[in-house]
Amino acid sequence: AQRRASTVAAEAASVATAAPRVDVGGLLQGAGLARRGAALEELRRALLRGGPGYFYAAGVEPLLGETAQVYELSRALHALPASVKRRFVDGGSSSQGAAYSGSDV
Repeated sequence: AQRRASTVAAEAASVATAAPRVDVGGLLQGAGLARRGAALEELRRALLRGGPGYFYAAGVEPLLGETAQVYELSRALHALPASVKRRFVDGGSSSQGAAYSGSDV
């Protein structure tokens, strides 16, 4: 089982390094023509011209909007001390309209 896990990890690392990175931000409204053209060419190479048929999307930060805030708040919540999180464990704080169910408390 351990050998299988290391093989899977090695294959995943190989795929990650082989996947082209495409700046899809060049396709967003307001991107300059040069950036848009570069993004289109990167897409063509990744998908049509001998590339692997997939790519990692970069430059997507403007698309994240409030989603990025949710992830940041989630990271902040999980970084709180366990003593604080215990106050919000399900059952102890449902009257406050909030509950924490992380495996660390």
